[in-house]
Amino acid sequence: MVSLRFLLCFLFVSSVYATIVSHDGRAITIDGHRRVLLSGSIHYPRSTPEMWPDLIKKGKEGGLDAIETYVFWNAHEPTRRQYDFSGKLDLIRFLKTIQNEGLYVVLRIGPYACAEWNYGGFPVWLHNMPGMVFRTTNKAYMDEMQNFTTMIVDMVKKEKLFASQGGPIILAQIENEYGNVMGPYGESGKAYIKWCANMAQSLDVGVPWIMCQQNDAPKPMLNTCNGFYCDNFVPNNPNTPKMWTENWTGWFKQWGGKNPHRTTEDELLIIIICSVYATIVSHDGRAITIDGHRRVLLSGSIHYPRSTPEMWPDLIKKSKEGGLDAIETYVFWNAHEPTRRQYDFSGKLDLIRFLKTIQNEGLYAVLRIGPYACAEWNYGGFPVWLHNMPGMVFRTTNKAYMDEMQNFTTMIVDMVKKEKLFASQGGPIILAQIENEYGNVMGPYGESGKAYIKWCANMAQSLDVGVPWIMCQQNDAPQPMLNTCNGFYCDNFVPNNPNTPKMWTENWTGWFKQWGGKNPHRTTEDVAFSVARFFQRGGTFNNYYMYHGGTNFDRTAGGPYITTSYDYDAPLDEYGNLSQPKYGHLKQLHDVLHSIEKTLTYGNISTIDFGNSASATIYKTEEGSSCFFGNGNENSDATISFQGESYVVPAWSVTILPDCKNEAYNTAKITTQTSMMVKKPNEAEDTPSTLKWSWRPENMDNFLLKGKGESTQTQLFDQKVVTNDQSDYLWYMTTVKFKKRDPFVGKTMSLRINSTAHVLHAFVNGKNIGNQHAENGKFNYVFEKDVKFKSGRNVIALLSITVGLANYGAFFESKPAGITGPIFITGINGDETIVKDLSAHKWSYKTGLNGFDNQLFRTEAMSKWSVENVPFNRTMTWYKATFKSPLGNDPVVVDLMGLGKGTAWVNGNNIGRYWPAFISSENGCDAKCNYRGAYHAEKCLTNCGEPTQRWYHVPRSFLNAKGDNTLVLFEEMGGNPSLVSFQTTRVGSVCANVYEKTIIELSCDRKPISAIKFASFGNPDGNCGSFEKGTCESSKNTADILTQECVGKEKCSIDVSTEKFGAPDCSGAPRRLAVEAIC
Repeated sequence: MVSLRFLLCFLFVSSVYATIVSHDGRAITIDGHRRVLLSGSIHYPRSTPEMWPDLIKKGKEGGLDAIETYVFWNAHEPTRRQYDFSGKLDLIRFLKTIQNEGLYVVLRIGPYACAEWNYGGFPVWLHNMPGMVFRTTNKAYMDEMQNFTTMIVDMVKKEKLFASQGGPIILAQIENEYGNVMGPYGESGKAYIKWCANMAQSLDVGVPWIMCQQNDAPKPMLNTCNGFYCDNFVPNNPNTPKMWTENWTGWFKQWGGKNPHRTTEDELLIIIICSVYATIVSHDGRAITIDGHRRVLLSGSIHYPRSTPEMWPDLIKKSKEGGLDAIETYVFWNAHEPTRRQYDFSGKLDLIRFLKTIQNEGLYAVLRIGPYACAEWNYGGFPVWLHNMPGMVFRTTNKAYMDEMQNFTTMIVDMVKKEKLFASQGGPIILAQIENEYGNVMGPYGESGKAYIKWCANMAQSLDVGVPWIMCQQNDAPQPMLNTCNGFYCDNFVPNNPNTPKMWTENWTGWFKQWGGKNPHRTTEDVAFSVARFFQRGGTFNNYYMYHGGTNFDRTAGGPYITTSYDYDAPLDEYGNLSQPKYGHLKQLHDVLHSIEKTLTYGNISTIDFGNSASATIYKTEEGSSCFFGNGNENSDATISFQGESYVVPAWSVTILPDCKNEAYNTAKITTQTSMMVKKPNEAEDTPSTLKWSWRPENMDNFLLKGKGESTQTQLFDQKVVTNDQSDYLWYMTTVKFKKRDPFVGKTMSLRINSTAHVLHAFVNGKNIGNQHAENGKFNYVFEKDVKFKSGRNVIALLSITVGLANYGAFFESKPAGITGPIFITGINGDETIVKDLSAHKWSYKTGLNGFDNQLFRTEAMSKWSVENVPFNRTMTWYKATFKSPLGNDPVVVDLMGLGKGTAWVNGNNIGRYWPAFISSENGCDAKCNYRGAYHAEKCLTNCGEPTQRWYHVPRSFLNAKGDNTLVLFEEMGGNPSLVSFQTTRVGSVCANVYEKTIIELSCDRKPISAIKFASFGNPDGNCGSFEKGTCESSKNTADILTQECVGKEKCSIDVSTEKFGAPDCSGAPRRLAVEAIC
């Protein structure tokens, strides 16, 4: 029997349930699901309240999902500020009647209605106000329109009738069919429609706003179609679904006229035509075209296995909010087919789920099938079993390789086709890629390389995906492949065909990190400069590599020596936080580029060279012009004179003027906040100050004392051949026998090993004689130690460890890993030197370690652990501790400071390799980091003299929110786990340093601003975190003003002006506001 308490609880929860209404390029989405929505107009004043229930019920029985109505201003406000919502004007009653019938509502507030209603719905008293002009930037009109619109919204909100409040209203409309009559209003009309959009958006109704018959509807307004036919209608934004707000079922009647009729058959035909809409993706020499329209496309790389399915929606949503049109990803062959013909698409490898998540957010997808990826991914994405096939050579006309490559590529295409995810099927994928950066390494393959790339093109084309194929860094890409550019800069790239648009598939937002290396940074100004320069010089497709880098979980990091963090200094950091100012500054750039999309893609192009690396590029159409002013000089600003005006363009920057008059954006002028991230201790209840550890040693007796493995050979094998990449670890074991009277027994000898192991541990007769790892990129080194052998049988056990397999270069698959020899024992007896070569000895091999075989990392592992005498700095040791999940939703990290090298698991999830003992060099960092000048991977480095990686990401989905969690460590080199702790990462403070006449928004990412640490308006010095007052300062207390406007709020917008802060005399120099706020 259901308890009353449970029933009441259920009813309460249900009653406050809010509906999330959004959209993508295919449909309106309700609670994340795309919907086919059929709606019908019923105007409440044109019937009576007594008729409404029957009309709406019949609408529902007729198959409708929603009822649409105008709001009639002159009926509700016949006299200024005197309102009537009685009888058949009872709007709220009408809306609730719809709600009671279980239908949605589309509320067309207007408040201009047309609708063959008296005066179009406008009250005549409005016309009679002095100086009144309707539907333009007339202040009196806008004030009255805003007053009525706000009143309607507030009335509806009070009754909780918007879907965001749990009500039936899923869409609201501002203005009505203005695009049909906009021409005579001129520039005032354009300004008015933007005002309408901003005013509507400010009302915060929590559902999308629509504008019908408004082809230039500003984002985020959704433009829709009215008419007898709308099958050829194309929305003005790829993220706007195709919507028909008025399908005229007949026509109105006038006195003296006849009865109009529209046949049923005609309406059904046009509905069917609209329902089978698919996206046509093509291209010309200017741009990718979507449904016949040239597009400016901004894309960002997010690799699905480098985050979790639970993170994907937030990452993709933030990408969309950052102004992206598409998400680009590789497909990772070795992750999906780790063993030949055994496939894995589960969890974070669920490619289809990832693509559908992109689709649900209304973005396009670029699918880089490859299947060679590079991507600093283990072995470049190739499975090692492929290398171990007889006669195998990668990426050339090797039949075995081509067969396997075609098999995997075809499988991916078929899987995606089955789910109808190519744009030609109505899905999000607008481009597919075959091969990857082959042109960079093609030379050594000779004629076979040229034949191979033609085969790739033909094979891809035969798969009939219905969208263009791209080949990056492939200047001889065969037609119809589109060749594209990768790099820090691609403004000088020229496609190999006049019908191929200028496309940039990898704009490197930062750089990867290697163990022993420093933290790379690419400045925000330089990334923005590279993008603007690319579009100035004719580019129309830009993809950021990476937009979110993420984490190399498990053993997926390549290299060798690629770190577990793949943050890449991307606009979204490793954990999914906004990396400010990079995210915000690029978002502003994206908004400007989208605003001039038509000019960029259809305009005639002319360029003026002003000398000294300064230039102007003008895109001109019949409707207007847009200009780029570029200054490629690293040292000096440029003053550009254009059409009678002078513009100062800072060094190494680009200014964009959408109308060739007013500067809208400059790449070097950052007007978004800088966020300073901090780590916060775990504040979960009952969390001890330090973790309580248990431990157990790695059992190595069979290897160290017996030399007993799984297979035996009389040669030294490459590690890949033996392990098939099932483990980082491989034991090489052999025995050496000495007779009792041998002169070398008990004497010091030398064991010399020529190694390509990334890390090597050496044991003789059970004793660890030392370890060594590759340094400075030299993975071929000599390990040499003094040893003493006993009489009889001696066991030499060598543990070879890989730290990511090579992922780049010609024939990189053949790069050795492991102990390839030779191995010598050398002894001196008097004047005699004896050298014994062990390379052809009988060697026994064992893949992996016992602890891995016994899965000690699993939470339910039954092996015995000791809590007594927990050792520190002990090699080959397992540690385990329990902890509570940190409170809140901030990303979780584990601080592994004090440990050596090994692997970490949380609740059985492998969070990657760790190596905090690997310290970067003290030299080479650049604290000041001048953004000017070409970027390279050694520029703007930080973190000198510190562990390459100290913090390791623990996704929230790996944790039990309630109850205990388990951390397991396998420590290879010896470390101190007592320092390990779990923390959260969040915004600690935010800063800005912006010029006057700017609006700056400060945000603490859903947390309140607690204090203003520094504020100065004048000419302040320093950088974020170290601001100082300059030589001129406003007389007003800047900190007090900002405290009043910002403290206690999650975000605040500041108009940087002398009206607000006063007018300090800075001797003609531009005035700036510097502020640092504590979160």
